[in-house]
Order: sequence, then structure tokens, then C-alpha cells
Amino acid sequence: MDFLDNQLTPLVANFQSTPEFFIGFYNNKRIGQPNTHHTRLIAHVVNEVGTPYYALTVTVDQYTDPKTGKTYVADSAITDPDGNCEVSGFFPGFRTITISGDGITTTTFPAIEFLSGKAENREFIVAPSFNNIPAPAESKKQKANS
Repeated sequence: MDFLDNQLTPLVANFQSTPEFFIGFYNNKRIGQPNTHHTRLIAHVVNEVGTPYYALTVTVDQYTDPKTGKTYVADSAITDPDGNCEVSGFFPGFRTITISGDGITTTTFPAIEFLSGKAENREFIVAPSFNNIPAPAESKKQKANS
């Protein structure tokens, strides 16, 4: 694993001139393990017509175990260009999912029961935010005989 951690990912080499992107990518990269034994969420995030969202944060929210009273922290991942991400290694239980990011309305989905060592495949449909639409400009009324 040390060997792979020090290797340059071929596609990201093109973006090295953008330090923020490269640093963010390097810090968030994860090599998927198909036979992992961790509890995980495999999420696919799309809009109402099925177009995937890129660079959204998918968070498996904080959880308090009702049996022990112990609180487990939230865990999150960022969607790729196909709208997919994998959040793994969190404590199982009934946990809500929150999806946030630029261009969408932050949405919290109902709790999903996560079982120890099992993966949940889910598609999440989020609505775009319309915060970037400018307000209509006021028009001046013209006189009829002008």
C-alpha cells in the first residue's frame, strides 16, 4: 500500500498546475477494496432527470448507540464525475445521510439501517438550488404617446 500512496495518479497529473485541486484530490483519494469488511455506503447522487452530480459531500451522519449511549462521529466522501462515492469504516446502526455542496439544496435523507461489514447501495435524488438566479430587473414604464 505504501507503494501506491506515493504514486502519481495519471489523470491528476494534468491538474498539478492547480494546487487546490491537486491537494484536495491527494487528500481525498482512496483505493477501493472490493473485499472490504467495513460497513459502507455506496452512493450514487443524481438530479430528477438522472444527471449525476460531481464534487458533492455525502455524509453518513453522527450516530448515538441507544444501547451504550456512545456517540460515533460522522464520516463522509466526495462524489466523482459519475456521481458515485463510497463512505466506509463507520459504526453500523440506523444512520441518516446528508448530501451537500455547491448548486444543490442540502438534503438529509431518512435513516438507513447499516449492518456490520455490509455495503448498502443507494441512489439519492437531490434538487438543484436556485440561489444563483438573478432577480428580475425593474423596467421603466413608457408613456403611450412618446
